[in-house]
Amino acid sequence: MRIVSWLGFLGLSVLLAGCTDHDCYTIEITPEGEAFQRKLTCWHQTDGDKPRVAAVSAGKVAALGKLYSHRETLKGTKKEVFSGRFQGQIPKDLGGAGSYTRFSSSLGMLSIYVERLRGNDDPSAVLARRYAAVDQIVDLLVGWFQKEMGDSGDFQRLRPFLAVDLRRDLKNLSLYCWQATVPNGEGGGPGSLLARAGQYLVERGYFNVKDLPAIVRVWECDSAERLYALLQRLLARKMGVPDDQPIPQSLAFLGDPKRANRSLGEYAPTSEVFRKRHPGARKDDLFPSDPTGPEPDRLQFLFELGEEAFFHFDLFSNEDQVEVRLACPDQPFSTNGKWDPQKKTVSWSARLFEHERTPMLCFASWSTPNQAAQEKHFGRVILRGEELSRYVLWYRGLSGEEARQWDQFLAGLKPDGKLKESVEAFRFASTAKPVSRQPEHSLEVLARVPQELILEALNKAN
Repeated sequence: MRIVSWLGFLGLSVLLAGCTDHDCYTIEITPEGEAFQRKLTCWHQTDGDKPRVAAVSAGKVAALGKLYSHRETLKGTKKEVFSGRFQGQIPKDLGGAGSYTRFSSSLGMLSIYVERLRGNDDPSAVLARRYAAVDQIVDLLVGWFQKEMGDSGDFQRLRPFLAVDLRRDLKNLSLYCWQATVPNGEGGGPGSLLARAGQYLVERGYFNVKDLPAIVRVWECDSAERLYALLQRLLARKMGVPDDQPIPQSLAFLGDPKRANRSLGEYAPTSEVFRKRHPGARKDDLFPSDPTGPEPDRLQFLFELGEEAFFHFDLFSNEDQVEVRLACPDQPFSTNGKWDPQKKTVSWSARLFEHERTPMLCFASWSTPNQAAQEKHFGRVILRGEELSRYVLWYRGLSGEEARQWDQFLAGLKPDGKLKESVEAFRFASTAKPVSRQPEHSLEVLARVPQELILEALNKAN
């Protein structure tokens, strides 16, 4: 019965929508030239019919106070407000990292905001730990089945499924569970996880959609007997036994859940997996024989492995709420936030998690044309949005001499009949003695970027 309860616990953990007791943060970012103003409002909230607001912990207030130059308590509330002016790097107030960067040119500017909030930004390490837990689970099961079935022909037919297919499939399910932790809805949430995992298992023959009533009954009734019966049939099928044929005698040990659990409990502490997790420990020390005491739980470490493989992300840690609002004078050409054209803001809203969870990421890029300069040279604004961003990045990548040559050329451009011809004729002058054609060719390619951007924009405007 323990295994069914454990599966139910894991399933319920995925469906949890969040906790009712959490901290709330509102972040407002206002660019000011090369710098930006940042205001963080925080409070502790207990949800319900009438949400209750309290102050965040004194420790958090003290930590935030070290990062910001100003602090105040909103009148009549317990909400704390921290504010300050920063340049470049964003303060690590919520356990992340980020930056606001502005690149300028005479034709306009490019602004880039990106910020990671909490979470673990090393997915390769996270997945490596989860996959290692899956490997240990599978190695343990293979050893247990071999102990029960011996080196019979039935075990040899079943071994490829256990050692290869099941290992691969559990790792993919572990990945799906991890993807469900992605903030901002990118992971699809619990419903998407259940649908995706279910479809994956159906495609690989673990069960059929029409088997759902039987599976739900196992879940609802906490029926270990029915669960093991389904497991027996699945394993028989993987051994090549049709569903209308009897279960092979070699799988009879799964017919009695108590016997199966006892057998696994006796084998687990003797396994190589267990010894690696408890190096140097003696079985009698970990599982002392005491007739007067409770029966030691020999499968606890197996359940811990399952949690590491599929749900290792501080299940019951607080899920704080954060809202980020970025003042943006121009509509971003690239962002994962919501653009409000009336308020001229980009906003994000998500729950914040610690440790193994995928970080919340906010980003926005926008460009601001220099209207006066573009009208002077082209008669109207022709570069904006992503095209202007490409131009600005190209310009900022020029050497000092190259920038001087381009600025000199641009200063002479006028919106007359020779505008296109002048742009097409521009070439950078080489300041070094070339030993081959490569330097001149490179400079020619370098000039193509603004030529193509400007000429294409002029053609669109006509």
